[in-house]
Amino acid sequence: IHSEQQKNLINPVDRWALKQKTSDRTLWKKISDDGEIGIFLLPSLLMIDKNIRKDWLHLLFMYVEGHTITFTFYNYSPLGPYFQNRLRPAAYYPELSENAQKNSNNRNSFYSGHVASCAYSTFFMAKVFCDYHPNAGAAKYLLYLAASVPPLAIGYARIRSLDHFPSDVAVGFGLGALIGIVVPALHKLRCSKNISLGLA
Repeated sequence: IHSEQQKNLINPVDRWALKQKTSDRTLWKKISDDGEIGIFLLPSLLMIDKNIRKDWLHLLFMYVEGHTITFTFYNYSPLGPYFQNRLRPAAYYPELSENAQKNSNNRNSFYSGHVASCAYSTFFMAKVFCDYHPNAGAAKYLLYLAASVPPLAIGYARIRSLDHFPSDVAVGFGLGALIGIVVPALHKLRCSKNISLGLA
């Protein structure tokens, strides 16, 4: 159980996560878990486009490859919880049960894997669509803006469920979005220059 003095050592932006209602925690956790599954399936909507649909197998391999990279980065990079030891916000709430506060999983706050996975899915979707429609013009910026909404919504839910601080969400969002853009870009480079990168 952490004292008010210890809470004050947390930066002002992240301190917002320590001012949540604990009674809503289970609901927000369910929203974030179920929402992640829905967002994972969202890129399947790309198959509505007949030009994209003809390359479905290649895109499926590419999508799985990117999620594998995202998962591996979360689990084994220096930024992930394997190397980081940041307590989740739940550990700072004395009204929660002792088990909820001292759970070993509470040391996996940094960074948000849920948000990274969701950001990868939506930015992958936006990047692929833009690559197949190079004449989209300024509309592509609206697509990337729309791609930001689902992972940010999941990030909000993860904060409300007392699982993450805002900075955990921000890093997860940035990494997921980056991988979602870079993976299709590397495959596009491979196709244009006939070099082998990743899964074909």
